[in-house]
Amino acid sequence: MVSFMKLLRWIKSAARDIIATKLRFFLTLLGILIGTASVTLLINLGVSTKKAISSSLAGLGENLVYVFYGEDALNSMGPSTSMFGGFTEAQFEKVSKALKSTGFVSLISGSARQAGSVSSNYASGAYIIHPCSADYFKIINFNLVSGRLFTDTDKARHVAIITKSLAEKLFPTHVNPVGQSIVVKGKTFQIIGVIEPTDSTMLRYSGEEVYIPLKSAHELFPSLKYTVILVKVTDLDYVSYLKPLLKQILNVPITVATQKDLITQANIILNVLTIFIGVIGGVSLIVGGIGVMNILLVSVKEKVKEIGLRKAVGATNRDILILFLIQSLIYNLIGAALGIAVGLGGELAITHVANLPFVISTKAVAAATLVSFVIGLVFGIYPAIVASRLSPVEALREE
Repeated sequence: MVSFMKLLRWIKSAARDIIATKLRFFLTLLGILIGTASVTLLINLGVSTKKAISSSLAGLGENLVYVFYGEDALNSMGPSTSMFGGFTEAQFEKVSKALKSTGFVSLISGSARQAGSVSSNYASGAYIIHPCSADYFKIINFNLVSGRLFTDTDKARHVAIITKSLAEKLFPTHVNPVGQSIVVKGKTFQIIGVIEPTDSTMLRYSGEEVYIPLKSAHELFPSLKYTVILVKVTDLDYVSYLKPLLKQILNVPITVATQKDLITQANIILNVLTIFIGVIGGVSLIVGGIGVMNILLVSVKEKVKEIGLRKAVGATNRDILILFLIQSLIYNLIGAALGIAVGLGGELAITHVANLPFVISTKAVAAATLVSFVIGLVFGIYPAIVASRLSPVEALREE
């Protein structure tokens, strides 16, 4: 059994050896530091993204149902008109009329996104044009900065709602955008409102967008199809009834999903990415471990006479073995501690810029520390065995 005082002496001795070669110590740490930092940063960012997605979808309410075009839309990592086609205006009107007569559907809106030119008297550029119905803003809650939102009477009018960030691009600070005119793909629209996202709408918000009524959008995009139909039901128990009803009405392949389905699908994708990232980080840690082993082998070569002297005065093979293992563990654990600090610092900066929640995954931190500890043992054992097996007589003869 190793006494505490003896263990403390070994740690002090290993620490003195490390301090004596500061530059070598720093360069050896880099591999472990980079590997641990990458694992900590990327896994924690994955956890932060999961939380943001869950919070955003949950913030829209539990009774929201998404109807996508295509049978396997969710498994294709996000439906799009280019991949599956979309719903025509006639199909949407047919669905809207049928569902509103059921009594369990309170709101329904088609939704699509297109890119196009948008200009004011002051500036112009290419931005996202988002056709939607009046119900869209009752389903997806935005903060109304000024003006008003769409009503049912606006569905064929040339009116527009723009995001606050786009308003700042198109109009000088002294000009109130509400009441001003903009040209969207060659057609003039009057701005009736300015909006900005809430926490629950952040993931559905690309920044600089123009919202126009669905019917007006067909003048700009004659072949426009809706990528998704949003349905607000009074109770999710009706979803099982909603699926066959929609298939009967539309007679096309569709995917009906709730918030829970979307969260589950997003988590599956993020979990795969997290595993992939963890493997890459693990490779970095192994490379760092090889660097530690190389340095320890050099250290054994440099300390042949010292090892021989220690053995001559009573040090056992086990003493020498533990001494070098402790040195390896110090390299790896200090590298891991610095890597975790760098990783968390990087996460804090990125989540602040990306407006994501800052989440510390204790599992990621513990895993990074444990892997560093194991790598310290695995890659430190060979140099330690080499050192412990040196013959004291041959070692003392070494010049």
